[in-house]
Amino acid sequence: EIQGRIQNLAMVVQMYREIINVDAAFGIFEDKKSGKCMVIGRSNADALNVGEIMRDLGGGGHPGAGSAMLRSATPEEAEQKIRELIQGNQQASAQIGELARSSVGIVHEAGRLMSEVIPSIVKTADLVQGISVASEQQADGIEQINSGMNQLNQVSINTASASEELA
Repeated sequence: EIQGRIQNLAMVVQMYREIINVDAAFGIFEDKKSGKCMVIGRSNADALNVGEIMRDLGGGGHPGAGSAMLRSATPEEAEQKIRELIQGNQQASAQIGELARSSVGIVHEAGRLMSEVIPSIVKTADLVQGISVASEQQADGIEQINSGMNQLNQVSINTASASEELA
């Protein structure tokens, strides 16, 4: 179910990159049901064109961000392809070693955590929808009670008027 959650996963990769303070981060998210891996990259390093790397993987993007869906690839294979492409994408060999060693975070744990969290998010959304429906039903019930009270009030007024006329 990764396909419908790409924007959320991209946000996780961006937050991860910022939290650990690296120039680039790549998230590899495995969809075990379909046997696909989603790769999402974010970078603020001029020497690393994430969009080009993602295009080489069959996806797309721009220099600072991109994504690709890899069919029939394990997370380990995806990581290896990314490392190879990073080395081919660099402008200077001195930058390759430094960027590959210290600035590129591969986000396996985030993918695992997201797949654990997604069912809870879906359940929460269902509960919120149920609360919304119940609130609407409650509002309808209150409206009916108000209408009944207004009718009862009108009957009381009519009865009081009729009693005065009889007296």
